[in-house]
Amino acid sequence: PAAPVRRQTTAPVGTSQNPFSPLRRGAGDEVAGLAALSPPGARLVKHCRHSRPHACYVIVDEHGHAIRWTSRRKRNATECTVRVDNITEVRVGLSTPVLLRHGTADKASRYFSIVTKHRTLDLETPTEDARNDLVAAVDFLRKHVEL
Repeated sequence: PAAPVRRQTTAPVGTSQNPFSPLRRGAGDEVAGLAALSPPGARLVKHCRHSRPHACYVIVDEHGHAIRWTSRRKRNATECTVRVDNITEVRVGLSTPVLLRHGTADKASRYFSIVTKHRTLDLETPTEDARNDLVAAVDFLRKHVEL
């Protein structure tokens, strides 16, 4: 007799049928954004006040209490941090003095800024969808920081 055919009870990861996949229809943008910010992090372009835009890696810590970034260009790269509970808002587009000075209008849909009382973290994503996912993830972390 032929061997019984085993039915697959869950869809493979990364398919739209998987209930835990960020690709499934109706999944929150924050799911895809949080996945991008988990190790090893999202490779984005950081815009600074006093230097040219440069690539960096942005990651959320394992407890969701801080957003860190570092550049892998340097041998001894320093890591910087913004605590999630210090974030006052997340802006999109050319909405900070740094992005108004260094950004371009044709890439405005790919920019977002994490704003605190004392600084901004101005970032550029590869696509508008990636920006929307990351903005939703940061907003989610802000609202659930006490968890």
